[in-house]
Amino acid sequence: MGLPLGDQLGGLYGSIATLAALHERTQTGKGSHIDLALFDSLVSAFISALRDALPGARDEDIYWCYHNLSGALTLTLAQTGRIDKLSGGKCRSADFQAAYDHMIPFVAAGFREVCGRSTAR
Repeated sequence: MGLPLGDQLGGLYGSIATLAALHERTQTGKGSHIDLALFDSLVSAFISALRDALPGARDEDIYWCYHNLSGALTLTLAQTGRIDKLSGGKCRSADFQAAYDHMIPFVAAGFREVCGRSTAR
């Protein structure tokens, strides 16, 4: 099964940050603090893929779309039961297949709408 991507990117980013900190110390004599989160390296890779998929999109639009996607994912994965109550039981927060079936086209359309505007500005 191989290493998860987050571990690979975290190791790569950590190595680069360490080398940069060591170089800075040789130049200035001062140490550096390295703050590295594995999830951030995955998000950076995802943002990079979004840039490739949405050429001409402004960075601000890509980051806001990611932010909105992140909120939708967080609420869905938390399984709060909110949609169960709001829908009177027609939708279940534990039904991940239904959530994905609705979220993917919804989010894709949002990215296209917001990031597609970028090229028209």
